[in-house]
Amino acid sequence: MKNICAIFAGTLFSIGATTSVAAVDVDALQSTYQQGQAASAYEYAVAHRDEGEGDPRFDLYYGMAAIDTGHLNEGVFALERVLLLRPASQRARLELARGYFLLGEDTRARQEFNMVLEQNPSATVQANVQRYLDAIRLREGRFRPSSTAYVEFGLGHDDNVSSATDDSFQLFGSPLFVVNSSKESDQFHYVQVGGTYNRPINPQYTFFADAD
Repeated sequence: MKNICAIFAGTLFSIGATTSVAAVDVDALQSTYQQGQAASAYEYAVAHRDEGEGDPRFDLYYGMAAIDTGHLNEGVFALERVLLLRPASQRARLELARGYFLLGEDTRARQEFNMVLEQNPSATVQANVQRYLDAIRLREGRFRPSSTAYVEFGLGHDDNVSSATDDSFQLFGSPLFVVNSSKESDQFHYVQVGGTYNRPINPQYTFFADAD
């Protein structure tokens, strides 16, 4: 009798497990996402998250739908699970990089984007990755201090270094004084140095200094 009960209990457990797994229709999740219905795909994935988590295919579409609908942390965690099991998945790595970018984690985003490029993806993917990398550089540059410096040197010859003139200065028609000096020529040289310093404080304020 005990053996029969054990077999019956085991059968119930097997049926329950099969029903739970069958409840997750990854094909439906994929189709919904690919039809541009990210919000519906995300809702479906959340409803079946307990059963589907750990399945790389489920986590891939769950992660992408989460990122597309603004649930960035959820999407990143799901895609990280995919890469733990399938580190060569180019799609998962590309979407993970996009998630990091949207979170503002530029260092991690750049690392993932560069790893995608190392996989020699298609020209279209390379172009998309490059746009993200350019955006990262632009974003980092806005809050990165910058400075410039220069040194300028010149030399020449002036045939009237003293700026002499024989003109008289008059007041009411009468000479006030007369400058009687002779022109003098000479060589000349000059040196000029300067620089600037720019440090963004936040999107509204920047500290700037200039010296010459």
